[in-house]
Amino acid sequence: MNQTLRLLFLAHPRSGSSSLYEILQSHPALNILEEPFNENFTRWEAGNKNYLELVRDIQSLDEQVAEIFGEHNGIKILDYQLPPDLTAHLLRRADCKIIFLRRRNLLQSVVSVLIAEQTRLWKKWEMTKPLEEYYRGLQPLDIANIQQRVAEMKRRLDFFELIVDERPTNEAVKLTH
Repeated sequence: MNQTLRLLFLAHPRSGSSSLYEILQSHPALNILEEPFNENFTRWEAGNKNYLELVRDIQSLDEQVAEIFGEHNGIKILDYQLPPDLTAHLLRRADCKIIFLRRRNLLQSVVSVLIAEQTRLWKKWEMTKPLEEYYRGLQPLDIANIQQRVAEMKRRLDFFELIVDERPTNEAVKLTH
């Protein structure tokens, strides 16, 4: 693991971030902690610390990030997992390189989120039955809700992208697909 590298990987739900995380994690110099501020982080693996519960402000966030960087050199975060001001604080850290992943078609992301909310299936490794069984009980989606979610996601991502754009070009990578 590269001890001098500190990487923040910011994405949004259903953006392909788990696949990119797996690719990045396969590099011998990277040791990225996947979504420590996810509400389900403590459920994913016995012994996972509840970082989300310990973050109340910038100081407590910096304390938890310092602890994470003691064992890892990267952190994957989804855009909704922390309040926007705390995520912005992380993106402005001069000691970190940034990877910002964004899916061009936010409608696809939102619909995928709504399906995941109904099926309660977020990660491939959570599957306990064939995919078709998860999809059998899907209910129709509300168009107004979809429109609202797309607008909210776009607003959030545009805000974070502006912060990433303030960084020197050698300190941030924006990936849009």
